[in-house]
Amino acid sequence: MNLPLLKSKLVPPVTSEIYMRRSSLTRTFKQIASKKCTLITGGAGYGKSSAIAQYIADSRVNCSWYSVSSEDDDLVPFLRYLIGSIQRVVPSFGQQLLKDWSTQPAFPTEKELIAWHAWFVNELDQIAEPLVIIIDDYQLIDHVFSVNFIMERILEHCPIDVHIVLISRTRPKWTQLLKLKMSGQLLEVKEKDLVFTEEEILVYFEDYFNRHLSDHESKRILEITEGWAIAIQLMAVQSVSSESPFDVAIKPAMEDLFHYLSDEVFMRFTEDEQQWLLQFSIFPTYSLSFIDDFYGNAASEFLQSFRNHHGFIQQLGEDTVYRYHALFQQYLIAKWKKSNTEELKLAQKVAARYFEQRNDSIRAIHHAIQCEDAHFISQIVMTVAPKLLKLGQFDLIIDSLKEIPLQSFNEYPALSFIEGEANRYRAYYEKSKQAYLKCLALATEKDDAYYMSTAHAGLAHIYLDTIQPGLADPHLASAISFANQTSTMSQTDMFNLKRQFAENLVNLGKMREANAFIVKEQLPGDLLTDGNLDARILLRTGKLSASIHLLENRLREGNIVPDSHREAAVLLALLHAMIGNLTEASNYASKGIESGIREKSSFVEAVGLIRKGHSESIDRLHLLDAPERLYLQAIDIMDQLDVSRGKAEPYLGLALLKAKQGLHHEALVLAEKGLRETESVQDSWLSAYIKIGIAMIYCMYHQYDQANQYARQAKADFVACGDSFGLVVASFWLSLCSMQLNDSPQFTEEIKCFSRFLLTEQYTFFVDKLTMYGPLDMQQVYLLVQHALKLIPDDEDIQRLSQHLQLDTQINYPGYTLHVQLLGPLAISLGNEEVEDKKWQREKAKDLFVYLFIHRDRYVPKDELVGELFVDQDEKTANRDFKVALNALYNVLEPKRSPRAESYFIIRKQNMYRIHPKAALISDVQQFQQLATQGLEERNPKQAIILLKSAAALYRGSFYLNQSPCDWFQFEQEQFRQLYLQVIERLAQNSTRLQEFAQTIYWAEKLIKLEQTWEEAYRLLMYAHYQRHNRSQAIKWYERCVQMLENEFELKPMETTEQMFELITIGYT
Repeated sequence: MNLPLLKSKLVPPVTSEIYMRRSSLTRTFKQIASKKCTLITGGAGYGKSSAIAQYIADSRVNCSWYSVSSEDDDLVPFLRYLIGSIQRVVPSFGQQLLKDWSTQPAFPTEKELIAWHAWFVNELDQIAEPLVIIIDDYQLIDHVFSVNFIMERILEHCPIDVHIVLISRTRPKWTQLLKLKMSGQLLEVKEKDLVFTEEEILVYFEDYFNRHLSDHESKRILEITEGWAIAIQLMAVQSVSSESPFDVAIKPAMEDLFHYLSDEVFMRFTEDEQQWLLQFSIFPTYSLSFIDDFYGNAASEFLQSFRNHHGFIQQLGEDTVYRYHALFQQYLIAKWKKSNTEELKLAQKVAARYFEQRNDSIRAIHHAIQCEDAHFISQIVMTVAPKLLKLGQFDLIIDSLKEIPLQSFNEYPALSFIEGEANRYRAYYEKSKQAYLKCLALATEKDDAYYMSTAHAGLAHIYLDTIQPGLADPHLASAISFANQTSTMSQTDMFNLKRQFAENLVNLGKMREANAFIVKEQLPGDLLTDGNLDARILLRTGKLSASIHLLENRLREGNIVPDSHREAAVLLALLHAMIGNLTEASNYASKGIESGIREKSSFVEAVGLIRKGHSESIDRLHLLDAPERLYLQAIDIMDQLDVSRGKAEPYLGLALLKAKQGLHHEALVLAEKGLRETESVQDSWLSAYIKIGIAMIYCMYHQYDQANQYARQAKADFVACGDSFGLVVASFWLSLCSMQLNDSPQFTEEIKCFSRFLLTEQYTFFVDKLTMYGPLDMQQVYLLVQHALKLIPDDEDIQRLSQHLQLDTQINYPGYTLHVQLLGPLAISLGNEEVEDKKWQREKAKDLFVYLFIHRDRYVPKDELVGELFVDQDEKTANRDFKVALNALYNVLEPKRSPRAESYFIIRKQNMYRIHPKAALISDVQQFQQLATQGLEERNPKQAIILLKSAAALYRGSFYLNQSPCDWFQFEQEQFRQLYLQVIERLAQNSTRLQEFAQTIYWAEKLIKLEQTWEEAYRLLMYAHYQRHNRSQAIKWYERCVQMLENEFELKPMETTEQMFELITIGYT
């Protein structure tokens, strides 16, 4: 639920009819459009806001306006209003963020703040026209670290056409200000620039008040006021009804002068009018319609007449919304408090009740606090707190509770419960826990079953949020028990308690009990959508496709509310990773990360990072650095949140990565750490999957006894949890272990279980593609099924599985995929095990493999192989060496092949050879070509860059590097080099399209290092430096281009290059 934005805070004030335009300020303000930041600082009454408001009205500058109020002293309200102010000028700005804004923000970490600032700056980059962003009264939030942190970084990285203006009584202590000042990008307007000169005083009195001043009078006014705008205005107003000279014998302090002059103005009104002035002063802003409704027609008529004749009141925008000048409001409040404190307090109470009845909780709290009545504040807080919690106004709740004495807390358990809720939403779990315990103690003392129930529910919610189901369980049971003892608990609240109890059973891995409880308690179906409980039950019982269908429908309908770790996108990312839809998994994980950042939910962001790590580690078996960073970042966030259980899943992901990197011991240590986390909170379901992960690690290192033990434990857990998919996973790994251990009875039992459930539950994706807990190499499945056909050839499920796989009984499947790296030095891996160089025995065996790979679409005659690879040898020697090389190649590719058995990878037809067209072989050149082609054809520059960067990462050097150049692979070398150059060129071009000119420079310079005659690279560098306002560097690249073309080809630059040079030179004239 989002708090509506007050329009009056998003429009500049309408300046008074008696405001004087001053040429000195106008000249200064004209510099705003050329400066990154403008600071307008000075005390109250110097006319800061009026001056800039009048300037933008006169100059028609494209600008946004945001008047900060004291309620904005947190990052969420500040950003909502800042974004809202920009949207009044650029409606598309930040729309998705405000649409999905979190209702329960926590205090952001530094990493969250950096992500927020990056999002904000990226949104600013999309604004086509120059924009001035004005923030007024910044001093009200200058104490908030998160606001200062993000503002300073926005200022550092904002686009060149965006200019930020801050109006504040104090100067922010930002390190960026010095850098901006040194670079000439800071404009400062201080008190000395805002004060009136003697000449301006003369003009002001004569032109706006028709009062001619003598030289002595103007000097005296300047001496008394020191050029202070509000004081000069007061004197001018006073002079309208008096022809007497300004004879002030003693120069008073400025504040005293203001009060003296305010009294002069105040006393001119009738007693009734004075009362209206006092009554209005309790409201920060007020409209004519509000005053009419609250006080009556006489009050609104007086307001209109007062507005027309005085500068103490400002109109906000074009609407009839007003506010007093801050000093005049302070004066009125002080006067009222001095004359009749009780009447002032009563007025505040009446206003609080008025706003409470109209569901304006924030203003109700504001006025309640001002009345200084602890009992009244308590009543208002207890009434409006539920709505404030939904609005995310946690600081306001905490601040209002500070106004309530301990005696009231001891009287009302609700106050401690509210304190607990506010702190829990802010992720201050220890403070929250203490507040709930205090609530529980007070409720127990008063025998208040309702608050005994809510206190236990609050404590349980802490453990639900931090995923500690074992600790949540007794509190939920107690909450339900006490709820049954009170008539105060609503049916909705009772259902929510029971839903949480069912959710906790799911967290404990007790899916059967959860389902039975839901049926027994007859919980409504729509209630199960809260926290996606229904989808999570489906996930944990193996109904993966049904869970995906449910969640995706929910997302399409827009009928979903983000809720901690149960957020839909990250759940879908996990589900798709488990069924092998890796693109979808990655996309949903990215959405989860974005959602977490946007909603200020660090937990959701961390889970999104984990799921992104899963999708990338499965998809990119040989590019593991990126997912490792994702997992480590997630663990770091979980540590900051102090949610230890949340580290279990990234520990498992990291463990599998380390195993693939050959770090066996480190992998097992990480996996065991993850298992300890899940077992400590009694989550048997996730514990079972971590045990599967440990079994996978042991299998990678051929330690099948240990793998078998963990897989057995996991299977028992899955049976207890009622997870049919987990059962299939465990049976697969048990089948693999028993085959390697020659345990035929266990193998027969497990392969039957595996094939039966795989087919009946429609889990065939498990054998069709790489999945999160499936085989690390799909060829393992073929080996298993082939072995099963030998042991139990008549089993119907095995036969059906064999048909599904289109298994060829005449082929001896090796059980692994061949991974070939040809861009750079030749490297071959059998599954996840790279072939050591010494195992090749013969260098010619490498040449033979590469030649066959190049011509893999045909049979190659032996004579051709001998003629190309064994030159300068007689026929007999060449044939002998060919045979030796071929045998060495067989031994490298299939070390366990029987001497007389047919090769799986190299097939022979008469006296011809080729790589088997159906062999499981993955090469970097095929991946490189695919990614490069997709990237070059992709029209969306952002998507293209992702594809092209992936392609560029695969190019580790020229084709078949470190081998003596030969004619037979020279074509491939040049082909892939040219394609790589096109990839780098397109990366530079797309960076230019996105106006990411630093990246343009990086890729274009890289292109020139690879091929110095690539003229387009010079053009891109010229344009990028021109756009970065570095004319001299742009010209240098043009001159280097001219020199290069002259030296290499005796040519002049192309016409497009000359046009670019002309643009640069004309653009700076």
